[in-house]
Order: sequence, then C-alpha cells, then structure tokens
Amino acid sequence: MGSQTYWHNVLKHAGHRYGKKLSIMDVVPEVEKFTGEPYTGDTRKRAKKYLDVQMKRRIAAKKEMERETEAGVIYFVGSMEHGWCKIGKTVNLRRRVATMQTGCPFTIDVLHYIKTDDTLKAERVQHRKFNKHRIRGEWFNIEGNLKDYLTLRIIKGDCAYF
Repeated sequence: MGSQTYWHNVLKHAGHRYGKKLSIMDVVPEVEKFTGEPYTGDTRKRAKKYLDVQMKRRIAAKKEMERETEAGVIYFVGSMEHGWCKIGKTVNLRRRVATMQTGCPFTIDVLHYIKTDDTLKAERVQHRKFNKHRIRGEWFNIEGNLKDYLTLRIIKGDCAYF
C-alpha cells in the first residue's frame, strides 16, 4: 500500500471518530490503534505532512467553490443556422462573446441568457438538462428539446441582451 493511501486510511478512520476536525494530537491514539505501533517522531512527521496537504486541498477547493458561486449569467451562444451552441457562465456577456467571436469563423449570436446569483449551479443544471445533445465540453447540437427551448426563448424575446 502506498504511503499516501496508508495515511489516508489512518486519518479517515480517525476522522470518523473526531468529526473530521483533525489535529495531530487528536489522531495519536487512532494512529497507534490503526497501525498497531507506538506513535514515534517519524510517524508524527508523516501524519503532520499528510494532514497539511489535505488541509491545503480542502482550503483550495473551498476557495474555488466560493469564487465560482458568483452572480452573473448563463449564456446560450452560437448559431441556429449551423445548429450548435455553447452553454457557459460569465459575469460580462459582451466581453465573453467578443472573445469567442475572435476565434470563430461564423457569427456568434446570443440565443438566450439567464441571470443568476449562482453561476456554477445554474450552469450545471443547464448542462445536465441538455446533456444528450452535448458535442464536447460546453458545446451542444441544437436539436430536440434544446432546439424547442431556444426557439421558444427567441420567440419570447428573452435574448435581447445587446
């Protein structure tokens, strides 16, 4: 068993008992119990290093989630004529469309957008809703229920962002 897996198992076991609020001193009895060995300075160093890495990962993941749960818009941009669209998130739709247009040989139209306080969640909902039409990444074929959805939004005038 690799060192990383070994310490993950030790601390996972200890975490269940201590409600995942772990410190080195909290896990000493658990480390000894799990390993069947006395807790030595070397064991302490390895456990501390592992805990530090895990804590940094958790902090980074939390910061990433906080950053991604910002207000903005979910956009549907692309070409009804060519039958594709991109579903994404941004805080500045004009700038995002201009950036995409630079690398695209076809005119990109804003087909629809949704204002939201949580762009990450709203984008995931839309991606799941139209997943069967996914081409790659955030790009989708405009067909079936996605075509019906966008056609209805365009008829209602929900895409008048510019």
